[in-house]
Amino acid sequence: MVAFAFTGLYISKIGVQNAAAGMGYGFMIGIFVAGGDFIRFAVQPLTTKILWMWIAGGLIEFAILGALVGAIYKPQPPPATQPSVADGNSRWPMGKEG
Repeated sequence: MVAFAFTGLYISKIGVQNAAAGMGYGFMIGIFVAGGDFIRFAVQPLTTKILWMWIAGGLIEFAILGALVGAIYKPQPPPATQPSVADGNSRWPMGKEG
């Protein structure tokens, strides 16, 4: 579920094929996800070393995931436009009207 949300947000908000941009995006999402680690630390008897290892692991994990998504994603080319009457081109098969 996280992979689909991560990829969908990347495509809708970043939308470029660039591993560096993807890594930055993943790092920012990793910071956002670190909030859950702080909550878990607050309610469980854990050491601060475990907390910082979780945060570092999450940042590295999401940065790698972002770099992969950024390297793999290829935006679709824009659709081809058809000539219109306003451009001086006629839609009639016989050419321009008299």
